[in-house]
Amino acid sequence: MINTVQGSVTGVQIGGLLNYSTEVVQGVQVAGLSNLSQETIGMQLSGLHNHSLRTKGLQLAGLSNQSTLLQGTQVSAIANVSVQNQGLQLSGIYNQTSELNGIQIGLVNIADSVSSGMQVGLINIVKKNGLFELGVEYGGVTPWNLNLRTGRDHFYSILTVGTQFEQSNEDKIWSYGIGFGSKMYIKDKLFANVELSTHQLRKHQDNVESLNLLNRFQINMGYQLFKHLSVTAGPVLNIYVAQTELTPSDQPTIDIAKSPFYEEQEGNYKIQAWVGYSVGIRF
Repeated sequence: MINTVQGSVTGVQIGGLLNYSTEVVQGVQVAGLSNLSQETIGMQLSGLHNHSLRTKGLQLAGLSNQSTLLQGTQVSAIANVSVQNQGLQLSGIYNQTSELNGIQIGLVNIADSVSSGMQVGLINIVKKNGLFELGVEYGGVTPWNLNLRTGRDHFYSILTVGTQFEQSNEDKIWSYGIGFGSKMYIKDKLFANVELSTHQLRKHQDNVESLNLLNRFQINMGYQLFKHLSVTAGPVLNIYVAQTELTPSDQPTIDIAKSPFYEEQEGNYKIQAWVGYSVGIRF
């Protein structure tokens, strides 16, 4: 059930509940609940939690992994935590580190500072010199859009929701989506954004959700008016993939393309492309 070694381990520890080593584990720890060691050179595999002050190898847990210095890989269903990340943190929900020199992949990624590396997730927080922008943009199918951009200038994630106000309740369209982008300063306060996002469209009073996927590629020019306020504008390439109605016209269930320059029918789906615009303000 429990293996305890007052010293180093070279080989394998297999415990129904717990494995513990006061020094270095050069090999493998496998436990139903938890593995604990001062340093791991190899692998920790547990049903719940792995803890090692220094990890050179793999921590694989059903719940969470913790390491002071990570020079390998942490994989968990819920959370990975480290002080220094020089490897990969991959989790179903949450990754946290003080100093990031590697990669974080999860729904929420948090780092105090990033020397080098990348965060890939829905929400990416960098406390020192990170990007955290809330923007309101006008243009396109859902004219009013609220966007949250988090991460770093060279690579950030986008969460977005949009809606129409001028249409009747029956015809109003709203959207939700995700994306990523990059921000580059050209000169002083002048910058450019390149962004790719995908949005699912729905009608307010429609309970049936069919595929109405609006993909947008946009290039924005922006100007930093103040420290926490900027304005942007630019063209948008829209590529719409939607299920069609069972009618001779084969129109999408949500028909939004006014003057597409490209249109093609693929079975029960229609692909349309057109050029639009976007103007916005960011805080």
